[in-house]
Amino acid sequence: MSLTNFERHVDTLFKGIDSCEANKLVLPALMLIYSGIDIVASLERKKGEGTQASFTRWVDMYLLKAVSLPCTSLELYAARCGILHGLTPESGLSRKGKAREVAYAWGIAKVSVLQEAASRSGYDYPVIHISQLKEAFCRGVALFLKEASRDQETIKRISEGAGLWFSEVGVEIVDAYLSVTESDKVE
Repeated sequence: MSLTNFERHVDTLFKGIDSCEANKLVLPALMLIYSGIDIVASLERKKGEGTQASFTRWVDMYLLKAVSLPCTSLELYAARCGILHGLTPESGLSRKGKAREVAYAWGIAKVSVLQEAASRSGYDYPVIHISQLKEAFCRGVALFLKEASRDQETIKRISEGAGLWFSEVGVEIVDAYLSVTESDKVE
């Protein structure tokens, strides 16, 4: 799989996020963003490394360098765990006091207003607008690709990892394959 195909797959992911956002599907948008970060970060996973380590390293190296957010990579990882495993802001890391829970603004909501409401209620939540998180992920991917393009070994590793992703195959190609292999069976 070439970087062009990698970029095409990531582009469809962003279109899915945009569609969720446009249709006010907040949780599915967050699920796609966090899953997308997981997927891209996995392309740089070191041998024997777990998801948390690759996720937080990728977020530190690319996403948080591209866009400043009011939270740490570990807090984003904890938020990812809460969203993907329970549709909740709570995670094992937040329950243990190792990461703050993240609150989200979306649509026309203002981060500052939600931050003030959380503060007045006694909560220490970093508040992120979903559009800001999506933008940080998008810019993080762009920075990742820019830095990767300088190193052929990294490009090779990305291409090999992304080569394992599902591919879209049109019905007509499957039908043609079955037709050709059927004629091989008859002979």
